Amino acid sequence: MYNRRDILKTMASVGILPQCILSTTESRANTSSHYTAFIDVKGGWDPTSFCDPKGNHLSFQNKDCLEATVDEKRCPDSPINYYDAKDILEFGNIKTAPYFGDKNDANFGSNKESFESFFQNHHQDSMVINGINMQTTNHGVGTKVIWSGEFGAKPYPAIAALVGASALNEFTLPYLAFGGYRNGGNIITPGQLASTGLIGLMANPSDNLFSSGALSVIRKHNKNHMEYLRDTNSLSFRKNHIENILSLRFGANAFAKFEKELPTTLGKDEALQAEIAAAAFKSGFSKSVQLHITGFDSHSENDKHQYYSLFKLTKTIDYLIRLAKEKGIYEQLTIVVGSDFGRTPWYNKENGKDHWSTSSMLLIGKGVYKNTVIGASDDNYEYKHINPTTLETQETHDTGKALKISDIHAYLRSLCGIKEEISNLFPLKNIDVTGLRVM
Repeated sequence: MYNRRDILKTMASVGILPQCILSTTESRANTSSHYTAFIDVKGGWDPTSFCDPKGNHLSFQNKDCLEATVDEKRCPDSPINYYDAKDILEFGNIKTAPYFGDKNDANFGSNKESFESFFQNHHQDSMVINGINMQTTNHGVGTKVIWSGEFGAKPYPAIAALVGASALNEFTLPYLAFGGYRNGGNIITPGQLASTGLIGLMANPSDNLFSSGALSVIRKHNKNHMEYLRDTNSLSFRKNHIENILSLRFGANAFAKFEKELPTTLGKDEALQAEIAAAAFKSGFSKSVQLHITGFDSHSENDKHQYYSLFKLTKTIDYLIRLAKEKGIYEQLTIVVGSDFGRTPWYNKENGKDHWSTSSMLLIGKGVYKNTVIGASDDNYEYKHINPTTLETQETHDTGKALKISDIHAYLRSLCGIKEEISNLFPLKNIDVTGLRVM
C-alpha cells in the first residue's frame, strides 16, 4: 500500500504529470458539472456471461451450420452458455447472467454474491446497449473503433480525449488515461499511467532519480518549452490550453485539492484507478478519466476467465460509484463501459470462446436512459436490427438498421457535452440510428 503523496510523485514520474507540476500550489477553479469515466474492457468480453444472457440452448439451432465441423470452430453440440436459462437474473428491465465462474476458487461464494448483486444495486441508473454490430473481430481495430467510433485510415481520437479537449481551460489535467486506446488527435495529450504496478518502484523519484539541482534545470527547461509552444502555436484552443498549463504548473499548487481527495492508504490495480478517478473528479483536476481492465481474451477456459474478469469489472464500477456518492459527485458522473468485440455463441475444443462481432456496452449515471435496454441479439447471439428513430427491435434484417458503434458515438458525443468545434474536427460517418437522445 502507498500513501497519497507517493501517488502524486509516481504520477509525475511515470508520465501522468510532468515533474515540474509538483511545484505548483493552486488549481484553477472549474465550472463543469459533468464528469465521465470510460472503462476499457480489454480483450473482447462475453456479454452472454453478463448483460445479454442466453442460457444453455444449442448455438445456431435450426440453422444450416449445425452441420459445420469442429475444424470450422462451430461445434453443433455446444451450448451458448453452460448455465441454465431459467437461472438468468432480472432486475427491472435488465437481465444478467448468473455467476458461473471457477467453483474451485476459494472466493467463489463472495465473488458470486458481488457479481449477481451488481444490477440489483445499479439497474435503476443503468442503460444496456445490446446487439451492437462491431463490424470487426480484430483486437487493434476493435479497440480503436469502440473508443473512437471510426473505422477510417485516419486515426480518430478517443472519445475520452474529445471530452477532455472540450474543457481545456477548466481542468489541470482534463484527460487522464490508465491504458487502452489513448489517441489524442493532436488536440490534447493524455495523462498516462501504463501500469499501477510502477507505484512501488517510483514512489520517491525526486530522492532516487534526480538531485535538487537537476530538478531545477528540468523545471526551467519545461517552462521555457511550454512558453515556446504557446507563442508559436496557431490554433487558438491549443494556445489557450498551453497558457492554462503554464498558469497551473508554474503558479500555485494544483495538487492541494486533488491530494486531499485521495485516500490516505491507497488500493491496488483497478481499485487504485477508481480512487484516482474519483479524486480527480471531485477536486476539479480531471474532466475525463479512462480506466483499463484486462483479462477478457478467453480463447481457452472462457467461463473461468470471463467471470473472474467480469467480477473485477463490476467490483470496480461499484467502488467508483460508492466513492462518487461519498464525495457528492455521483449525480454529475457518467460511466461508459465497452470492449473490443464479443465472444462466439459456442465453446471451442479448449472450452474457450473466440472473437465475435456482436457486442454490448453499458452506461450508468448522468444523462443516460435509466433502467433501459437498447438493441438486442437473437437466440443465437446474432445482432438484430432496430428502428432507427423509435429504437424498437426488428425481427428480421429486412427492416430497420443495424446498431453500429458510430451510431452510439454520435449519442455519446452529445451526452458527454463535447463542443461542436471539437466534434467537427472528427466527423462521424454512416450514422443510421438517430433515435438516441440525451435524457
